[in-house]
Amino acid sequence: MAADGAAIDTSALARTGLIARMDAAGVIRAARVAHRLGERGREGNVLTRIAAESLTDPGFIDAVVQQAKNARGMGLILALSQAAARSLTDIQISGLNALTTAGCRFVLEEVGDLKIDFASLKAVGFAFVKLEAPVFLEGLAAAGGRVAASDVVRFLGDYGLTLDRCAHRGRLMLARILGFGVQFGMGGLFGGPKLVKAEVVGEPAAA
Repeated sequence: MAADGAAIDTSALARTGLIARMDAAGVIRAARVAHRLGERGREGNVLTRIAAESLTDPGFIDAVVQQAKNARGMGLILALSQAAARSLTDIQISGLNALTTAGCRFVLEEVGDLKIDFASLKAVGFAFVKLEAPVFLEGLAAAGGRVAASDVVRFLGDYGLTLDRCAHRGRLMLARILGFGVQFGMGGLFGGPKLVKAEVVGEPAAA
């Protein structure tokens, strides 16, 4: 992810091993933030994005498992795009299972429809689905027809999934979203991003 939060095109790095190393570095930083928050008695989750390719890399899996053990009560949530989740290989699913066993959970993001096997995703550790507010409010296409915004929360709940971090703009849109039972959100009305101090994500001091 770029400094402004935009996704970086990593297509040129596919199958070089660099994506897994970048993702591992991102998880390590997220885990250090989680560790610091946990030391302060905070509870919750820290989220970071990963690529499906990283799930086939033993070094990435080992790094994430170790970081999950050090989160100190704060959960590590790894985000995977819907496009990637549609075509998970057996090896990638094995990677998801290993990370789930270590205590990680997953969020499905960049969701454009509900035409995906949510039961299978739940079984391998997915707990949340992230939707952009306009997509949510317009309703989403599903295998059995279109699911209206008023039914999306219930639809996902039937699979044991939570609609999380519904991004929105403006108070009117927020009011509409809350009216449909969405419990989690993101956006300027909740406050701007906060800079994490360098010492939090840097290498721990030697004992």
